[in-house]
Amino acid sequence: MTRTKINSKWKLYYFPQYEREVSLDDIKGKPCIDATVPGNVELDLSLAGILPEDLYLGMNPSLTEQYEHHEWWYETRFTMPKTDGNTYLFFEGVDCLAEYWLDGVKVGESDNMLIPYKLYIDSPIEGKEYTLHVRIRSAELEADKYSYDMLTIVHNWHQNINNANFLRKARHSYGWDIMCRAVSAGIWRDVYVMSETPYDFAQLTYATRSANPVNSTVQFFFDMNSTLRGCEIEVSGVCGDSSFYRKLPIKSKAQAFPVNIPNAKLWWPKPYGEPNLYKATVRILKDGEVMAERTLNVGIRTAQLKRTDTTDGKNGQFCFYINNTPIMVVGTNWVPLDAFHSREKERYPKALELLDDIGCNMVRWWGGNVYPEKQFYDFCDSHGILVWQDFSMACATYPQDDEFARRIEEEVETVVRQFRDHPSLVLWAGDNECDEMVWRHIKFKSNDLTRKTLPEMIARNDAYRDYLPSSPYVPDGVDEDVVPERHLWGPRDYYKSSFYKDSVAHFVSETGYHGCPSRESIKKFISGDVPPSEFTTNKECILHSSDQNNNGSRMTLIPRQIQQLFGTVPEDYDDYVLASQISQAEADKYFVERFRLAKPVKSGILWWNLLDGWPQFSDAVVDYYFDKKLAYYYLKNSQEPVCVMFSEMAHWNYGIVVTNDTLRDVKVEYKVTDLSCDKVVLTGAATIAANGIKTVGNVGAYYSDQKMYRIDYTVNGEQKTNHYLAGFPPFSLEQYKAWMQKMK
Repeated sequence: MTRTKINSKWKLYYFPQYEREVSLDDIKGKPCIDATVPGNVELDLSLAGILPEDLYLGMNPSLTEQYEHHEWWYETRFTMPKTDGNTYLFFEGVDCLAEYWLDGVKVGESDNMLIPYKLYIDSPIEGKEYTLHVRIRSAELEADKYSYDMLTIVHNWHQNINNANFLRKARHSYGWDIMCRAVSAGIWRDVYVMSETPYDFAQLTYATRSANPVNSTVQFFFDMNSTLRGCEIEVSGVCGDSSFYRKLPIKSKAQAFPVNIPNAKLWWPKPYGEPNLYKATVRILKDGEVMAERTLNVGIRTAQLKRTDTTDGKNGQFCFYINNTPIMVVGTNWVPLDAFHSREKERYPKALELLDDIGCNMVRWWGGNVYPEKQFYDFCDSHGILVWQDFSMACATYPQDDEFARRIEEEVETVVRQFRDHPSLVLWAGDNECDEMVWRHIKFKSNDLTRKTLPEMIARNDAYRDYLPSSPYVPDGVDEDVVPERHLWGPRDYYKSSFYKDSVAHFVSETGYHGCPSRESIKKFISGDVPPSEFTTNKECILHSSDQNNNGSRMTLIPRQIQQLFGTVPEDYDDYVLASQISQAEADKYFVERFRLAKPVKSGILWWNLLDGWPQFSDAVVDYYFDKKLAYYYLKNSQEPVCVMFSEMAHWNYGIVVTNDTLRDVKVEYKVTDLSCDKVVLTGAATIAANGIKTVGNVGAYYSDQKMYRIDYTVNGEQKTNHYLAGFPPFSLEQYKAWMQKMK
């Protein structure tokens, strides 16, 4: 298989969509601007000076809505490269209702922005210049063609997004609490000329059948484009000083064959071991000549999710096991990196670096998103970060008819085949919150998409990976309050309230707390000099909360949470920002440490979220401009593989607890200092067993105390730091600032 990227210049014609059949003649004389591919139409309008340069400044996001009923025509000319075998135009991503013409002849259509499409080119002529047109219709006008029943209208999380239900378009595009409305259009991923020979693999994948240090078995599976006679398949792989090799004759178009690997180097998530990857090469040979070749990064590991339908907080579980070892998950949720997805690729390197640096060993790819770029999975493979992959559905009653199910089948098959080779991928999840927010209320019908369509397609394409129907998954007849995996949002009140501390969940896959961006960042997206006292009523601030209906409720979270922790809301701008960031940081720290302290009864937490996809006031710990909030640093300390923490006070004492999420015994030396008087109140040393947890001492206290304790500790000679805020609010902001100076 060969691919040649189309790098030619593009033009973009645009005008209100015709309500009739169209032809190429319709674009003559229409407005035309230069276009960028990959790109989004709003970005092209911005570069042309038709929309503002900064689409995120102030109320500018709303200006894009005037183009939601337009159609868009891309045009380019390209020279046909040398091809071998069947030739196709391959579009990695088109948003989303598209028709394609090659030299004036219509060659295909597509209706899903989330998956790639390939279109057959009949009798391509090498060196000839071809003209390609892509028409993209209005998603809003397309949605108007459907009939909406009361079930669909009532059970929607957001009043503006019913139109998303019938279209395969990223759900956040219609506005979300973490994203502006941007019902965009565009060729948002790369375009190629692709050719395939009969010798190419139609499918090639593998699965670990057994993983142990003595002898592991990897099963390879392939399906050829054609039935080949007299050919052999050869596979070889190398990881350091370990290698494997096998060659055997091809007897049928589709085969499976095992490869035994003695003394294999297993793939582990951090911090449980090394993410060992074998560089594997698979070749088709005919009389010794290589006819086709693919490379795979093979990670040898088994993965299993052990879960129960219900729990009382003790008699239940939701735990990931890698190589038969229970994993304590500390991680985050991945939301879109940009509302205009063509800009995401350039943001990946920094975002992935943050994911690794903060110490996450799992990331959940949230269901309101598009699907990731390959570099996301490659990074997680090589850095030992587990991936929980939602399918792209969120917070809605999706259609249950055969036609929609067929479209979902196509999408699931494409996505599963695209990512199933990655050892970091450990779970497919059907959707985000559809069970919790919608289907648990509906007694007379079940969600066939996540109960039948998805599991059947996954079984056909990835038989050895676990599947969860929804997050949270609420089985029929079960109360959502007793399922073992939850999203803890609720009242968003004091972070140590009963809602958080008394949850029976073993695994929390969403929870978070608002934190104000830095003053420097706010100035980049809010026009004028708006004082914090006006944040809750300023229309720009409300839009960037994110809310498209001028509802300031989410903007009020920040001052209310400041008031809760400090008893007053500062008028000074810098103090307001700092107080908010402290509130968020202490909350996120508490959420993570509470779960780690309850190991192994509690088995994981995925906080919300790492990075903003547009400039906003939000739960993210890094803002859109990559400016880290205080919570980033607190979480990094709390997610250390070996961490010394305070338990909550009981019987006149705080317990000092060490958790070890590695597979080796560790020696820890620790010192606890009361920063209110700079007095060392506890020192000691202890050995913590592999994957263990141990209370190593106590610090006496009163509930009436308000103190900060600094924890200095070494793990095998490496210096680490943590802290604990003791007592009940309200705290003095000035006192907290003084403690922060001592923490430095």
